[in-house]
Amino acid sequence: MANAPTTPNAPTTLTVDGVEYPVASLTNNAKAMVNTIRMADREMRRLEASLSLARIARQALGNSLKAELATIKKADAPATTH
Repeated sequence: MANAPTTPNAPTTLTVDGVEYPVASLTNNAKAMVNTIRMADREMRRLEASLSLARIARQALGNSLKAELATIKKADAPATTH
């Protein structure tokens, strides 16, 4: 998704579903929607990176917990009563 031009290097067309649109022909509302979509894309990339870090941290903590538990005497299985 392209953005409305704000710099000299900005794209002059926007392609949506394989159809190109001249950015100059977009309404202000369409330009605002493009900007919001781009903002949402950036936020999703940021959140995906955060989730990836959380998964790595969780795995590392799980490994550390297993190592810690290996040093502790295991409790006997609880007796069952019927």
